[in-house]
Formats: sequence, structure tokens, C-alpha cells
Amino acid sequence: MTLIYETAIMTVISYSLHMILARKLFVLICTAVLFIQSISVISTINLAFTREFLNNNHNISYKSHILFIGTTMPSPSSSFNNTIMPTEKLTTTKIPLEKVLIGDEESVEPFNPGQINITVGDTVMWINSDIEAHTVTSGYPDNKITYAEVFDSGNLNPKQTFEHTFDKAGIYKYFCKLHPSMLGLVNVK
Repeated sequence: MTLIYETAIMTVISYSLHMILARKLFVLICTAVLFIQSISVISTINLAFTREFLNNNHNISYKSHILFIGTTMPSPSSSFNNTIMPTEKLTTTKIPLEKVLIGDEESVEPFNPGQINITVGDTVMWINSDIEAHTVTSGYPDNKITYAEVFDSGNLNPKQTFEHTFDKAGIYKYFCKLHPSMLGLVNVK
């Protein structure tokens, strides 16, 4: 009788092990197929990107990077033989060269750094690293004529960012509308 039980138990264990191994093999095969398909998609995107830039004689500088916006990916079942992805939706955008941390209004330097020097065409990113909301508003708190004339972030909650590209040379003062003692300056050459 014990031989029958041992045989039954061994059969159940053997069947369970086969099922576990079969499932693991299935998952491994699916992962490999997805990986191989992703290589094809990436190669197609890179090919389309390279052809577009070579055809239009574009130069990529260290100040820019490429964003793929709105491109649709072919379905995994479609063939990638000589497929060209649409390139009219490729665009370049500037990477912010300068970053300013917005901190507590009672700190020594609530905009850190409080003064930055950049060149025309550069972009500045302000990052609210405080626990309160702040603004980045061009002008000076007492001068209602220049108040928000060039840029105004609106309320920036903690961890939110604001970017502005400076297209003209000059000295740009800015402040926080919620905490007017917070002052900063951007010198654009």
C-alpha cells in the first residue's frame, strides 16, 4: 500500500515540476521574443532619425537633444523589412544649461544661485525644492510696470519646475509673488 502512495506522490511531484518548468520556459520564450522585437523597433527609429538628419544636413550640438513626439510604433506582428518611421514629427529642444533651486524665503539665498550669467538663447530651469509654493516672476516687486512682463511661472508647488529661454541680452530681475523678499537675477550676454 505504501508503494502505491509513494508512486502517487512521485507522480504528482513530477507533474508539478513539469508544469513549473513549462511555465518558466514559456515566460523565457515570450521575453526573448519581446526583446528581439524591441531591437527591431529601436533600429528602425535610429535609421529614420539618421536618414532625416543626413538628408537635411542638421548638426546636433551638445546643447540639444532629440525628442520623439507622437510617433506610432508598428505592431509586433508587422514586418520591419525596409520600414521607415515617419520623421516629420522629430523635433529638437534645448536642454536647460542653468538650474536654479527655489528654497525657503528665510534662507540666505532663496533662489540658489541668486545670480546667474548666461548667453542669448540659453534656457534656465527653476526647481521648487521647498515645501511651500513659490513663483518665478520677472521684474521687481515694487515696479508694477515691469511686473511679469517677460515671464511668470504662476504658482509652483513643491518639486514643480519652470523653464524660460532668454532670447535677448539684458539684465532680468525676478522675484516670488508669494514672498516678495525672494529676489534673483539673470544676466544675459
